[in-house]
Amino acid sequence: MKETFKRGVLASLGAIDFSIEKAKEAVDKLVEHGEMTADQGKKLLDEMIERGRKDSAGLSKKIGEEIHKGIEMVSFASKSSLAALEARVAKIEELEKRVAEIERRLG
Repeated sequence: MKETFKRGVLASLGAIDFSIEKAKEAVDKLVEHGEMTADQGKKLLDEMIERGRKDSAGLSKKIGEEIHKGIEMVSFASKSSLAALEARVAKIEELEKRVAEIERRLG
């Protein structure tokens, strides 16, 4: 689960980086075609990046809250609890074998 979450975050960061690059390309084309000045383009790009950061921070917070809720809803057993349960199951299986052997002998 941890690895899946990590991959999701990295994919999101890649998408953000890709989006910033596309925004830069679009602004560069507008400047190139004379539809805005370089200063206007820089200002627009800075505003877009800042808005993206704010949106990203809000999204990260929301994702964290949802993950926390999900973890609270699911109970995870510790390794020691699982080991204790496995030992109990092994004992029960051994007792079942003994009972089956006794029943076989009794007929």
